[in-house]
Amino acid sequence: MISDKETYEEAIQSLNNIYVQPNNEVFARHKLATCRQEQGQSVDAFLQKLRSLSKDCNFKAVTAERHRDESIRNAFITGIASNSIRKRLLEKTDLKLKDAFEEARVLEHAYQHSLLYESQSETTSGATTNAVREHPADPVAPQLPDLRASINSTQTRQEVSTISIKCYFCGRGRHPRNECPAREATCNQCGKKGHFQRSCKSRKSTAFALATLHSLGLGKSTSLILLNGVPLKALIDTGSCESYVSARVARNHKWPIKTSVDRIFMASNNLSRVTEGHIFATIQLKDEKYENIKLSLLDGLCSDVILGLDFISLHENLQIPFSGKRPPLCVSTLRPAKVEAPSLFGNLSPNCTPVATKSRRHSLLESKFINAEIQRLLKEEVIEPSKSPWRAQVLITSNERHKRRMVIDYSQTINRFTLLDAYPMPRMDELAEKISQFSVFSTLDLKNAYHQIPIKEEERPYTAFEAGGRLYQFRRIPFGVTNGVACFKRTIDKIIEDEQLENTFAYVDNVTICGHDTESHDRNLQRFFKVAQKYGITFNEAKSEIGTHSVRLLGYEISKGQLKPDPERFTALRELNAPSNLREQKRIVGLLAYYSLWILRQNQPLS
Repeated sequence: MISDKETYEEAIQSLNNIYVQPNNEVFARHKLATCRQEQGQSVDAFLQKLRSLSKDCNFKAVTAERHRDESIRNAFITGIASNSIRKRLLEKTDLKLKDAFEEARVLEHAYQHSLLYESQSETTSGATTNAVREHPADPVAPQLPDLRASINSTQTRQEVSTISIKCYFCGRGRHPRNECPAREATCNQCGKKGHFQRSCKSRKSTAFALATLHSLGLGKSTSLILLNGVPLKALIDTGSCESYVSARVARNHKWPIKTSVDRIFMASNNLSRVTEGHIFATIQLKDEKYENIKLSLLDGLCSDVILGLDFISLHENLQIPFSGKRPPLCVSTLRPAKVEAPSLFGNLSPNCTPVATKSRRHSLLESKFINAEIQRLLKEEVIEPSKSPWRAQVLITSNERHKRRMVIDYSQTINRFTLLDAYPMPRMDELAEKISQFSVFSTLDLKNAYHQIPIKEEERPYTAFEAGGRLYQFRRIPFGVTNGVACFKRTIDKIIEDEQLENTFAYVDNVTICGHDTESHDRNLQRFFKVAQKYGITFNEAKSEIGTHSVRLLGYEISKGQLKPDPERFTALRELNAPSNLREQKRIVGLLAYYSLWILRQNQPLS
């Protein structure tokens, strides 16, 4: 039981033992050898899929004899006629050719003896050939013609021969096609017409198991939605960074599919899948309507649609009622990082004296929003009640999406007396040039980055502010103080340096992990995740991207060793109106100078 474990590592090991199935080398190599490029799949995506499949094949340097034995073993298990024997052999994750042959021979002899028992029983009871034909035969029988040759009894040989001649479509004794009971039947497995499910040659689907799992364990988290007007079941999944739709559903409804290939990681980082493109759709959930929602395509989902954090984060919070007797549980994902508190106010001027600014008046709507933010910050232990002589005021701002934010105005209080910490920030062009030397990228957005770094207890009173008629102060770095960026950057750089993280670049609250290929990228990413776990650093998964071959960063689009301007940044240039006065003309000249690197013949006259 997980509750019995004393450490985090023991709990993870216990979960891995329960849920992570060991890789089967033989089956993994079979999947690699039989993998074929799918329709519409690019060569890059196909090669990436082959590399992903090869990870479980346990390839290593061996002698020619060992390589030959492994090849014969793989062919032996793949080509063996008996499905039952193959199942038994695949139960073992580490199997040598000699062991496979010995076990297969034992199972083959056991089946021969079983046939003798069965034939003697049928003879004793006076069963006829027709009775034998209608009796449900072991599915191994028609696949073992070599076994019948070793049976001495003529009668037994005839009966086995009769059993083995079975209809390809219904699985019963052989008969003309026009008399087959499966002629008009529809298979419950593949949906095709003309055969029963037990005779289906298609790959077995996991839909039934997934549907059972869905009905038993996910009912509370599912909801009926309209996706482009089509009623579908959606799973609200807080553990998924992005949202997904079944590839089968998208193809059946002929929705426009845009080409993209992204690798996603499951609960275990050893398990990954590759998406098959994406769509933009309209979702109707309850009384809310959402336009232009991106859904990536995946097969084998446990629901028609999975709505992840990118969708959920459109709302302030998510409430799912359960039948438990305990009070509501509020889970805070923001915890202080396990780092030494930096000196945020180590550079104060000699004339520093406390300032208490005049209280500001807020509208009823703003006051309600401020109170909600204060309660959230108190629960997350970002702030605490204060008795400080300092007092700043709160402001409410909104971005282009009209999302409101509460900020603290320190311009009239502690910032007046704080000398600048000159810790350098990297040049964006140099950082982008370094990142462009790699091929695979992951960008991680640190969640409320400053609020993860603690500040010294004696410096907390400097951050005091008024909200809702009360006085509070920060326990972690607040936004808006003079040296917040420098202290945060110094802390992150020190972690990267002390832990010797390779090909890892930090810029403010964004960390980019790179690799020349998928293998080196994954190694660097896993290393960074371990360090992040060690220091208690958390990420905003909805804004993070894992294992991509192109990335938009610092105003650049980086892909295949090339630096290009971010297309979104050029929107303002394309929509510029002609200047009507000198002030607007200077503004346009300054804007063009900023983008001069990307404008051909920028220094030449227009005439």
